[in-house]
Amino acid sequence: MRKFWTFSLLLFALMQVAAAQTGGTRVKELASFPTDKVSQSLISPDGSLIATGSKDEFALWESASGKKIRSIPLAPRINAIDFSHRGGKLALGYDNGDIKVVDARTGAAIASAHARESVGVVAFSPDDLKIGLGTDHAFGIWVLAQAKVQMLGRPDFGDLSDIRFSADGSIMACSAFDTNVYLVDANTMKLKKKIMDLQLPTYSMAFSADGSRLFLAGASGKVAVVSARTWMVEREYAALPGITERMVVSDDGKHLAMLQADPRSFEMPSMVTISDISGPQPKELMKETRVPGMYMRFRPSGEFLFTRWSEGALHLYSYRP
Repeated sequence: MRKFWTFSLLLFALMQVAAAQTGGTRVKELASFPTDKVSQSLISPDGSLIATGSKDEFALWESASGKKIRSIPLAPRINAIDFSHRGGKLALGYDNGDIKVVDARTGAAIASAHARESVGVVAFSPDDLKIGLGTDHAFGIWVLAQAKVQMLGRPDFGDLSDIRFSADGSIMACSAFDTNVYLVDANTMKLKKKIMDLQLPTYSMAFSADGSRLFLAGASGKVAVVSARTWMVEREYAALPGITERMVVSDDGKHLAMLQADPRSFEMPSMVTISDISGPQPKELMKETRVPGMYMRFRPSGEFLFTRWSEGALHLYSYRP
């Protein structure tokens, strides 16, 4: 009898660990998309469309059916892609400096412009009327109603790693590999502030929905929370000991999701985590480590969507904190 209870307790403990690492039964697979190994994926704001990129093609998929809608030509090479906030458009940044906005479903051209260098980052403004962009050595804004891109500044050194607009579209934050974050007034097109001395590069940023905070994460394994009133770091969260590749914050500001990679080995799977940040320190709610995560976003309803690639298919999962 003692052996039975010992085994039962061990089994219960193992089940609890497994549930903690996958969010228990609240993680649900919504769809899968048969494709070769993808280098990136993107989820539309409403979750209805998935864009994938591989060495052979960029493709657009319908989430509900798993059906491929169309392929996007790869020549010249596409470096960056973003859905508009209403989900109907795609912004594409190309290796030759071209930037295009197309209809997401049909591929019909809507607008185009050109930068002098390879475009590595693109991001729609909240009203979908502007695109923030980062090239090899500069950052700028393209007003879609105009024919030319306005380059607004250069980092001290290194490429741009991420660009994010505040919820009202008034501020564009640009992070670079020089350990600085550059804040641009998106209305006057002037550099407003430079957040310096972050020690290690920032790879991903996220504004809170009310615009009061800017979250920064990257090579340090920590999350810095910057006040939008003073543009000073007001607190730091100790995150997982990894490199943060992407970070998103829920609309209610209570949950922080991170996609992290183990810096010791590129063979190690990425980790997708969700934490409750409503208290003084984050409380981990979910950790997914089984196969590499690719992309993630919170829907306005609070539902968390993320993609993972495994042999032969990209999978779309849902989790509700």
